[in-house]
Amino acid sequence: MKGFSPLWCQWIQDFVSRRSVVVKVNNDTGWYFKTNKGQHMLAIFITRAKEDDQIHGLIPHLVDGGFSIL
Repeated sequence: MKGFSPLWCQWIQDFVSRRSVVVKVNNDTGWYFKTNKGQHMLAIFITRAKEDDQIHGLIPHLVDGGFSIL
């Protein structure tokens, strides 16, 4: 990938394919999910939090709704 070393790319690949993570926002910890479910689960969690008015957009001037999942 442009701009990233091969080692960095390997770390990210290992992380997103073989781990279990949790999202923590404002000291509230969500449920653990396997990263092999990828961005789909993260997108669902963020969408639910937005719908429940638990989080607000961070960069509305750059991204519609203020959120971006990279």
